[in-house]
Amino acid sequence: MYRYVRVLFVAYLITLAWVLYLNSLPQTIHIYHNNDGLNIIGIDNKAPRIKAINPEKESNVDNFENSLDEVILQKQSQVSKSEKVRINNTDKIESNGLDNEMVAMMHPGTPESERTNSNYSSHKAYDDVSFNATLLELYHKSTMKYRQSGICSGLLMNNSRSLAQARKFSASFDRDFYLDLKVFPTITKNCDQYKSKRGFIEKPSSKEEMEFPLAFSILTYDNIEQLERMVRLLYTRQNVYCIHVDDKSSEDFKNAVRSITKCFSNVFVASKLESIVYASIKRLQADVNCMTDLLQRKEKWRYLLNFAASEMPLKSNIEMVQTLKLFHGANDIHEVFAKRVKHRYHYKYIIVNNHIQRGREFLAPPPFNLTIVKGQAYNIFSREFVEFSMNNKIARRFLKWCGDTYSPDEHYWASLNDLYHNPFLNTPGGYKGHPDKKMYVTRHINWRQSFDRCYGEYVRGICVFGYGDLPLLKRKGHFGTNKFDLRKDPIAYSCMEELLSYRTQNPTPPDPKHWTNLNFIKDSNT
Repeated sequence: MYRYVRVLFVAYLITLAWVLYLNSLPQTIHIYHNNDGLNIIGIDNKAPRIKAINPEKESNVDNFENSLDEVILQKQSQVSKSEKVRINNTDKIESNGLDNEMVAMMHPGTPESERTNSNYSSHKAYDDVSFNATLLELYHKSTMKYRQSGICSGLLMNNSRSLAQARKFSASFDRDFYLDLKVFPTITKNCDQYKSKRGFIEKPSSKEEMEFPLAFSILTYDNIEQLERMVRLLYTRQNVYCIHVDDKSSEDFKNAVRSITKCFSNVFVASKLESIVYASIKRLQADVNCMTDLLQRKEKWRYLLNFAASEMPLKSNIEMVQTLKLFHGANDIHEVFAKRVKHRYHYKYIIVNNHIQRGREFLAPPPFNLTIVKGQAYNIFSREFVEFSMNNKIARRFLKWCGDTYSPDEHYWASLNDLYHNPFLNTPGGYKGHPDKKMYVTRHINWRQSFDRCYGEYVRGICVFGYGDLPLLKRKGHFGTNKFDLRKDPIAYSCMEELLSYRTQNPTPPDPKHWTNLNFIKDSNT
């Protein structure tokens, strides 16, 4: 008897282990298309069913979250008669051996590097409006999941009930769905439909915004959904946006980015792409390439803000415009003198096997006896400053010299803007005060050594924000913040989207007295 019980217990443990293993595997939703209509085939042992109003015509879909249960899809029959269909939960559904050509895939919780290498049939672009609309609807619904849950307002107020609900949601982060790269050319096929469904603001902005256009440079290398959602946050019709894609990125990723930009006349991929090597001149050159392209555009933008796709703005466009008008041509470029890291520009650095290394040679002094000042890569640049840095012979010689230094993006802009040590530059919008006293409002970054607590996690010494950081971010007055990762905390990202949406409709006017008294505005070369 005892032996029998022990055998049953061991069998139970093996079964439990097997179930846990299966649930831990990356899951894939295969979406097929044939002449009879849309077929979405489930996997594993959990699948909702797409059930047509006409019960004789049914299709299947796998494991979408309950929040997707009410998505309205369109199923088109051979006679082109559309019928509304609705997702309903059901038990396991067996695939009927359909061998239709695969059009797209969606993966929950799988790293994008893995998803882009999926082994599945190459697909062709379908003209089936119903099918494209279905994919777009599913994608949009998945991006709105946490906002529609209603917890964002509570999280922004640090409400304990909302925090408890968020903790519950967080257990399923790794089961969230991300659209495969090869689907983006499909969902953007109808640009008007795509822009409307995704909420890109195409209507005319206020007169004040129209008369003060902005330029944006955005660096990206993966995570197409986060890039797309950031562009949507920043987008207005009068601004102009340059996206630099790391040349090492996959062709699928580049094509996905281009499929988005083709829908806009004022959003484009940089004409020259760099293969980014961390801390090398390539990172700085990526921004320079975008700046060069942006200066050649017909839009007469007034200021340029550069972002990484992992960042988020903290101000709406109208709030940026109203604040930047108070700059009166001043730049906000981070500057530090006392804490310079001198070895970064005393030695010649070289790229070896896609990594930067310090060489044995000493580097010649900076051209024109420039004093080096440390700063940050992300800043606010006046148009006049960008024109100066791209065209001035001293700036161009300095850029070439920086090519042999470590992390030149952190001293090129700062040194050009520092008129305390380099007054002969006469840089437009430059700062005349001492660098160590300069204020900096471009970016909020929660470093490990900061006083602010990080409710997400630290990556390379920087906080990747979680939903617990939302109340603090709501109070920050910076133009942007670094950084977020949709794959680590989609709740935090979604709630920041909701906050920016609210600020677009209900902007907070800047206090002129506060801003004009900032030292980099008072003591600027304007």
